[in-house]
Amino acid sequence: MSARPTRAMTTEQTNDALTVIGIDFSKDPKKVGIALGVIDHDGPRVESALLGKAMQWDDIVNYAVTLIGNAEGASTLIALDAPLGWPQGLWKELSNHHAGAVLRIHADEMFHRLTDDVVKKKLALKQNPMEVGADKIARTAHHALWFLDQVRERTGLRVPLSWTPGRVSGVEAIEVYPAATLAGRGLPTMGYKTGVEAPVNRRDLVSKLARIVDLGPHEKELGENDNLLDAVLCVVAGFDFAAGDVLRPSNEASEQARREGWIWVRLQRPDPDLSHVLR
Repeated sequence: MSARPTRAMTTEQTNDALTVIGIDFSKDPKKVGIALGVIDHDGPRVESALLGKAMQWDDIVNYAVTLIGNAEGASTLIALDAPLGWPQGLWKELSNHHAGAVLRIHADEMFHRLTDDVVKKKLALKQNPMEVGADKIARTAHHALWFLDQVRERTGLRVPLSWTPGRVSGVEAIEVYPAATLAGRGLPTMGYKTGVEAPVNRRDLVSKLARIVDLGPHEKELGENDNLLDAVLCVVAGFDFAAGDVLRPSNEASEQARREGWIWVRLQRPDPDLSHVLR
């Protein structure tokens, strides 16, 4: 994965809009979905959706950097569908482990993060978020962290993870999970990716999503590809974060969440008021 530094950008905010870049990550760049959303005085909307089928990783970074540059002074939130940290139990247990020695903690403590368990319980999800400590999603997480590092290098910006729902300043990033975003909207979380009924389920899901957020001219293509749809769901999760209407770690869990990462998702309730996002 090569890097090509670009000119440094500035975090100075010169207009009151918010740009949200939603990225559905994959270990294969050709399956990465990238969507662009905007909140301004016309309300929240999706402006573009692109599949990385003709891209390599370098191209995906450059495209994201271009979107950040095109924001022209608007604050930008990058919403990533990928774990951005590993379970606390995993690195604690393995730091002094030797081959052949027993592992003293339960497998769930090693392979589940706090946020995985909290989100599943609060939203009554049927499936667990994929285990970054025990699944191929770890490679996706590795790519996502590399991506963030490259965005920082090529823009000259810090691009920190945001821990302040309701307030986005400069260019920041968050972790999201499309299935949880759907559950938080009372929408079906399964059946739209694979299987004979997936195309029908996907189109039905897009139709319902269009009642929540302005999808512009993208409804047809979202109904045809689950990676693009997930990228748009990342944008919707970013809108929820910008509204401040999301599940937060407790004060007691704050330090662990910052080490492991945190999935930002709203709980089921009426649509949030986004007017305060426009300063």
